[in-house]
Amino acid sequence: YQREAGPAKPMYMGRIIHLEQFLETIHLNSGSALNELELVMQVKDGHIRQNDGLFLWRLNKSGSEAVRLREGERKPCFTIGIDSLTSWLFGYEKPNVMSGWQKKLENVEVYSKIFFDEVV
Repeated sequence: YQREAGPAKPMYMGRIIHLEQFLETIHLNSGSALNELELVMQVKDGHIRQNDGLFLWRLNKSGSEAVRLREGERKPCFTIGIDSLTSWLFGYEKPNVMSGWQKKLENVEVYSKIFFDEVV
């Protein structure tokens, strides 16, 4: 017997434990019309205080850099929870941000098809 189980759900859950270091591994798509992208994002993380705050994120086609800003230093382009940011960057679902930023974020190369080997 077969029955539809519903939409696919991830088997494992990922967690960003050092936001600035993780973001360094993300870059713009090689086919993107943009060569650089700079944005300020307010990240909300209720569990890891170091991931919570305002970040200036500069991306190009070879990598990126995230720098922590002082609160109020710049106005954020958008606010995002660490769970939504993780889901987006691991290729699971797009972030819910303003439409102008939604289009720009499509230029970001996110992870996809990540496989885990079972460790015994």
